[in-house]
Amino acid sequence: MLKGVSNKRKFHLLMLTAGIAPLLVYWLAISDTVTLIQECSELKERYQQVGDIDMEVSGLQSQLAVVNDRLGSTNSDDGSFQTQLLATTTEFCKSANLEVVGMTRPRSYIENDLVVETIPVKVEGGFIDAVKLIQYLETEAGVGRIISVEYALERLSSSRKNVLYTTINVQRINKNS
Repeated sequence: MLKGVSNKRKFHLLMLTAGIAPLLVYWLAISDTVTLIQECSELKERYQQVGDIDMEVSGLQSQLAVVNDRLGSTNSDDGSFQTQLLATTTEFCKSANLEVVGMTRPRSYIENDLVVETIPVKVEGGFIDAVKLIQYLETEAGVGRIISVEYALERLSSSRKNVLYTTINVQRINKNS
């Protein structure tokens, strides 16, 4: 086949073949493998991101379930928020030497899909009894959240006696129906 070709020419053809053969092998076999390895690493990164999103979504869903449970428990009352708060406060005040002086109409507003109601309750009596009422309303009675408390010491002109008035602002958040 190469009988009439000089050794120098054969050497050049061998070098040319040695240069082209690796390129041909790379183009036919290795290039597809390299491309697949790159695609595989990109897919692994995407899978990792999706796995992290699943964990975030499940965490947010559990937080949403907790919020919905809290909202659901506050939504399931037999009467209005004001009536329930008045009954609970009056019941406690009978045994704690306090007197309910006043309760105004609820102040409410709508934010997003929630109705926020705030009712100020004014009681008269001793400081320790008032603190016990606050603790009872917030932890045991479950009528709402205490957002603020205001104490006012007034001197009655008729009896020249000091009276402590405690105004407790109770807030409840409900789903807007």
